[in-house]
Amino acid sequence: RYLVVYFGYTTCPDICPTTLADLGKAEKLLGKDAQRMQMLFITVDPERDSVERMRDYLAFFGPNFIGLRGSLQETEAIASQFGVVYQKQYHSASATDYLMDHSAAVIVLDPQRRPLVLFPYGVSAEQLAGDLRRVMR
Repeated sequence: RYLVVYFGYTTCPDICPTTLADLGKAEKLLGKDAQRMQMLFITVDPERDSVERMRDYLAFFGPNFIGLRGSLQETEAIASQFGVVYQKQYHSASATDYLMDHSAAVIVLDPQRRPLVLFPYGVSAEQLAGDLRRVMR
């Protein structure tokens, strides 16, 4: 199966939910072709994103999303392998009041796990579906 990988976090106010909604819509547009791919959401905020929180969050976007989390070190290692950068941005004196600045690209890997396509933020669901359909032929 093709892997559609996105790095983000569940308390993201805008980019993550928009991108995940577009991926969910693209999956619906693909119909039966969507069976040939797996959506992976990798958190860049493992301190807040528990397994349960990610499961509940991803359920809003479709049944084919799997959430992955690791330790801070594991997250840094996998993100760097994909060229993904992220950083906490504190918005008050509180240690829990922060957002995560992060890369917002969607990465597609072929069945042999080789990088195939990189979609920048803002690609529509229709564009995603059309390009994914062409790539999976």
